[in-house]
This record gives sequence, C-alpha cells and structure tokens, in this order.
Amino acid sequence: GVDPAEAIQMATINPATWLGLSELGVLAPGKLADIAVVEGELADMNVSEVFLSGQFAAKDRQLLLPLPAYQYPNIVKHSVKRKPVKPEDLMVKCDKSNPKVNCIGLILDQNLTDAFVEDMKAEDGYVKPDIENDLLPIANVGRHGQSDIGAGFVKGFKMKQGAFAESVAHDTHNIIVMGTNYEDMAVAVNHVIEMQGGVALAKDGKVIGDLPLRIAGLMTDELSAAELTKQMDAITKMAKEELHCEAHAPFMHLAFLALTTSPKWKITDKGLVDANNYCVIPTIAEK
Repeated sequence: GVDPAEAIQMATINPATWLGLSELGVLAPGKLADIAVVEGELADMNVSEVFLSGQFAAKDRQLLLPLPAYQYPNIVKHSVKRKPVKPEDLMVKCDKSNPKVNCIGLILDQNLTDAFVEDMKAEDGYVKPDIENDLLPIANVGRHGQSDIGAGFVKGFKMKQGAFAESVAHDTHNIIVMGTNYEDMAVAVNHVIEMQGGVALAKDGKVIGDLPLRIAGLMTDELSAAELTKQMDAITKMAKEELHCEAHAPFMHLAFLALTTSPKWKITDKGLVDANNYCVIPTIAEK
C-alpha cells in the first residue's frame, strides 16, 4: 500500500541520513555507486543487475564478484555443549488432571506473540499435547554448557505430525524445538546436538530432514548461498508436506519465539517469559 518511490526512500536515504552515513543512500556525485537496476514495474522490484561501489556485482540473480574464502577456526564448529535429551526432559510436569496452561500465541510475520490461558489435560504427571486444538509443546534447551530446559506450549503452527528443532533461537541461540509429540521432539533436538548446530525435522521417531549449521550453530561454510537456499526451501517444503505445518516460514517463526526483547510471551531455557513485565512465569497458570 506504500507508494514505491516512498518505500525505496524508506529503505535508502532515510536510514542512511538517520545513521549519519553520508556516502550512502542516494545516487549523486561523491556518493558510493551502489545501484540496483529494476526491470518492469517499480512496485514489483524485479532487480536484474546490482552494482556495489561501481563494480558490476550481480546479474539475473547470479553473483559476479568472487568471494574470498575464509577458514573458520575449529572451535566455532563445536559450540553445542549439550548431552542428548530424553522425551521427559521436554515435558511440563503437572499434578492436576485438567490444568490451565499459559500458552504462547504465534503471530504470523511478526516477532511479537500473543498470550493465551488454555484448558488442557494431564496424564501420568505431565501435560499432554492437544493437536486438535493446536496446543503444541515447545521447549528451549540450553546448549552453551548449562543444563536448563524451559518447556511450555504454543498455539498457531497448526502442525499435525512430527517435530522440528534448530539452534537458531534469537538472541541467546540455545536449541528451540516444537512438535506434536515429545519423542519426535527429542529426536530432533538430539540430531541438532549431533550436527553441532542446525535445523532438524523428525517424524515417527526418525530424522527426515536436516540442515547443518556448524559455525556457532548459526551459519555454514559447507554450502554456497545458492545451495543453502535450495536446502532451506527443501526442508521448508518438508515441514509443510510431511509434518503438515500450516505456518509458512516455520523455522524463522520458531526462532523468534525465544526473543524476550519483544512482547508478549516467549520461551527461554529458564522457562516462559513475560516480556512486558520482565519476569519468568509458570507454564501451569495459577488460579
């Protein structure tokens, strides 16, 4: 709904001016020649060519400039300091058969969340997932040497099978996992641990897809950008088709459910956090 020229201004000259970057933000004498060539309608933003500081950098989505290789030290590829977990490690204990449970509410395309108090059921001392009502278990597993695990529930992914876990979990980047059952959740977490970081999908007790991210559990030097994009597309498709997850970009959405700098409720290795009131709150709601 924003005029294209104004939208471009909002992404170029405005932030450059605000940040005092006088050499950026506008095409003019004395500025860096950072240029995006757009074909067709401006509103479509179909970038055909890119120039960086006057150098022809990309054409038709293909990089033209060589990227110098960098050898990462081995220490950054062993950042997951965590022993394997068991399904019960990810469960929410409860001595009531019909507890009220504090649940995170996913808001699509935002890093904000909603907050719900839901009626759930517990058996054998643990709260049960409620797939029919889209109340699914979520956990944040410490991976920097601490043993802490925070467990709760989330509403909004509308997933029907399996689980997925990842070591991208802003901002502390522990291992965050959500799923329809605790067995698959544990399988996914343990595969992330084994890979020393990355994304893992599990179904019926087996790993069905993964994306290793061994550099601090966040990045990879094993794939090109194009290969990484292809693999990311493949596991995203797998989450939709194999796990029947209705939330698009599920791994990005999950990663932000650990971000306690934005309201309302988030999950950390210390438990459920009320970001508005700066405190950890119990998963089982107090009457």
